[in-house]
Amino acid sequence: MKIPEQSEIGDRELATSPDKQFALLEAAYASKEEEVIDQTLYLIVDVRRQLKQGLLDWIENE
Repeated sequence: MKIPEQSEIGDRELATSPDKQFALLEAAYASKEEEVIDQTLYLIVDVRRQLKQGLLDWIENE
């Protein structure tokens, strides 16, 4: 299952843009597939955590 619009949004952009997060969640819920919804929620939580912990900077510099 592919998360809707995932390939079009970078991690940093997703972590910093509530509008992008909402659009991604909206697309996931529109799919009505539990696995897609779960993956989307996890993706958003994960990139926000990475940003707050400074991991995105570390990953981008590697």
